[in-house]
Amino acid sequence: MEDSNPHDRYVVCDFVAKAIATIESSPAQGDSAPYAGVDARGNAALLEANGLASALGEGKVALKPPPPPNAAGKRDKGTGKGACTIRLPSRVMQAVRVLAATADELKGRTPLLDFATKVSDANEERARRVVADVCARDLAAMPTTEEEDRRQLARGKAGGFTAAGAGQAATLALRFRIQKKALLGSILGN
Repeated sequence: MEDSNPHDRYVVCDFVAKAIATIESSPAQGDSAPYAGVDARGNAALLEANGLASALGEGKVALKPPPPPNAAGKRDKGTGKGACTIRLPSRVMQAVRVLAATADELKGRTPLLDFATKVSDANEERARRVVADVCARDLAAMPTTEEEDRRQLARGKAGGFTAAGAGQAATLALRFRIQKKALLGSILGN
C-alpha cells in the first residue's frame, strides 16, 4: 500500500465467518436491528450449495484510498469529492446479497440468477452494511490506531528510525499499517 495509490486493495480474510459473526452479534429486534430476519448460517449454506461460496472465498473488498489529509489534518468523511467507495466484484456482491437476505427475499428466487442484480433497496443496504461492519470489526481488532502509528512513525524518523536494514523494514511496516487503517477508516467515514 502506498499513499494515494489508486490500485490499493484491502483483502478481508475469512469473510463468510466474519459476516456471520457480525450478523449474529447484532441486535435481533427493534429499530437498531439491521439484520432482523436474516439467517446468516442458513444463507451461508445456501451460498455453498449454489456454488457462490467461492466468490466470497476471495474476500476481496476493493477500496479507493482516502484523499490525503487537508491542511487542518482532516480527511474527507466519506461524502463529496474524493470520498472512499466500496467496490466489489459482481460475484462477490451477488454472494453478499444472498448472505444478507431475509427469508422473504429468498422465497421463490434462485441465488445464482436472481441476486446478480439488486433485489431490493433494503437487501442492498444490508449487503453493503455487512461489508462495512466486517471492515469496522477488522479495524477495531487492530492493537493500535492510525494516529498512534503516525506518531510512532514521526518519532522514529526523528530518532533515525529510517536507517538502513531493520529501520527501513520497521518504517515500511508502519507505513503499511497506517495506509491499511486509513483505507478501513475511510469506508467507515473516519
